[in-house]
Amino acid sequence: MTRPCEEPGQAVTRLTGRRKADRATMAAQVARLAAGHGIAARVTSGEHQRPRAMFVDLEGPHGLRLSVAFNGDSPRSEPDTYVLSWHGVADGWRLSASAFAHVNPYRGHKATDVAHGFTDLYCLLSQRLMAIADGSVFIPAAQEGATAPAEGGNRP
Repeated sequence: MTRPCEEPGQAVTRLTGRRKADRATMAAQVARLAAGHGIAARVTSGEHQRPRAMFVDLEGPHGLRLSVAFNGDSPRSEPDTYVLSWHGVADGWRLSASAFAHVNPYRGHKATDVAHGFTDLYCLLSQRLMAIADGSVFIPAAQEGATAPAEGGNRP
């Protein structure tokens, strides 16, 4: 899926998580993108447990967190596919169902997105981080401890 965005500065169509140098480049670009939106980002390597992986851990307002994994051992059937699991939203807030591909309908504290390839990932993150920075992805919960489904829950 093509998303209009300001793409990273180099030929991203050739970047892949299978190459060590590409993992470092992609992680650095995601960290710069996050920092540009005022979102804290930390780049780490998998070291002993996952030596062919790099991670970018993001932390935004209201406790929203995401870890983006650039995994050199991703399955051959789905290389360079990124499943983004947003989580950690503080009580009193929930995520807007219109802002993500899927929001957990129970409390609205978790959301999921999928991107295919680095260009799609970068563009998706660009959109999400902009909306996180301006606060439009957050909705005040109806009342503290409410168990009503999130706005427009995605499940029947």
